[in-house]
Amino acid sequence: MKKILLGTTAIIGAALLAAPASAEVVNGNGLQLKITGYIEFLAGYISEDNDSAADRDYEIEDRSELNFLVNGKTDTGLTYGGKVGFENISAGNGLTVDEVWVEVGGGWGRVVLGDDDDALDGFKQAPPGIGGADGSFDRFIIGGAPQTGNGVSNSDATKIGYYTPDFGGFKAGITFTPNESSNGRTIFRSDSRTVTSTTNFTATVDPVTGAVTVTPNTSTQFDLTEKVSIGAQYAGAFGAAKVQVGGGFTGADNSAPGGQDLEVYALGGRVGFGAITVGAQWVHQENFTANDDLDRYNFGAEYGLGAWTFGANYYIADFDTNSDTDHALGFGAEYTVAPGLVVRGDATFFDAESRTPDNDGTVLTLRTRVNF
Repeated sequence: MKKILLGTTAIIGAALLAAPASAEVVNGNGLQLKITGYIEFLAGYISEDNDSAADRDYEIEDRSELNFLVNGKTDTGLTYGGKVGFENISAGNGLTVDEVWVEVGGGWGRVVLGDDDDALDGFKQAPPGIGGADGSFDRFIIGGAPQTGNGVSNSDATKIGYYTPDFGGFKAGITFTPNESSNGRTIFRSDSRTVTSTTNFTATVDPVTGAVTVTPNTSTQFDLTEKVSIGAQYAGAFGAAKVQVGGGFTGADNSAPGGQDLEVYALGGRVGFGAITVGAQWVHQENFTANDDLDRYNFGAEYGLGAWTFGANYYIADFDTNSDTDHALGFGAEYTVAPGLVVRGDATFFDAESRTPDNDGTVLTLRTRVNF
């Protein structure tokens, strides 16, 4: 991703940290502020069996993300920095803070503190991504989307993480999250709480006066707690082949009485031969529903030809108990118009047996994206 480098201490102090301009930097080179992100426009055409609630067979949307990353290094080799990330930046969604964290590192690795992804999410090694089955096709489906994908129950809750340095292509990490619902300045020392609904209400009528009183309904929310996520990855070359393998485990306690604890396992890999890359991934989640485990099997391939990238992928979601199996088959092509500017088209064919009733369909998407 092309990054815009703003390398002066004054810019960082005034624009990001609001610190005095005379703030001292040990190595004398100044902190670096990198701004990264993307802006994307997406159009989709949808044909599905269960579309009685739809008034049209097309829709459009936009998405964007903006990240500010700060980093510095002392004369002794200590690295430090942080990130403030925003997503869903649009007139309709406003501004959502996605990730906020600080990090300190060195030859021993790095420690990340704050609202960041679980360790497994950074090491899960999904298959190549050009092809609609791993993309945004499900956002356009209203009659029940297949439960395919490469998700590993990731969250940006406040956590503590440690990541090793690179040992000959091998690296690993671990994160700990006390409470899945705690992030930023929203913290919970209890694992359950009463939540007042903003959409469900109860109306009562006074039998004497006839006055109507409307009160919001309440419910008890139970959290996932003591969440531990572990991931590892290896990347190396064997002759002309470039290999990446990664995976790990995420687990958490469910504070609900009789609730099912979270257990997710993932393993995946990619192999590249020149312009061709192929890959596969397995993700297993215990108790995805109340009485059923879920296995996801994902396959993908890409071929690069100059400014073009062509790809295909096939995603399967297999439920252990009820024998339902969801499928998504996608084909895609992406063209780099200019540095950072890409256009992409995808065609995805899906079958969602796990939905009631079953839902089959086709989604065609076309996007224009600027990466910076």
